[in-house]
Amino acid sequence: MIETSKTYTAYLADSTEANLLCFKQIRNLALTSIGCLEEAAEVAFQQRDLQSLLYMQNKCGNQSTSLPEKINNMITQLDTRR
Repeated sequence: MIETSKTYTAYLADSTEANLLCFKQIRNLALTSIGCLEEAAEVAFQQRDLQSLLYMQNKCGNQSTSLPEKINNMITQLDTRR
C-alpha cells in the first residue's frame, strides 16, 4: 500500500504546471498521511510551505529520530528568508 502511495505521489510531482501547486499540496498531504514525514518535509521546504512544516512538526512530536530537529531547522531557514 505504501509503495503504491509513493508511486502516486511521484506522479503528482510531475504533473502539468497549471495544476502544479494543487498537486504539490495533495502530494504533501498524501506523504504525511502514509507516514513519510521526512519526504513530506523536504517537499514542503522546497515549496517554502511554512504551514505544512509546522503541521509536520506537530505530527512527529517528540520522536527520538533527528526528524523533529531537521524540521525545526527548515522552519528557521524559512523564517529568516521572509
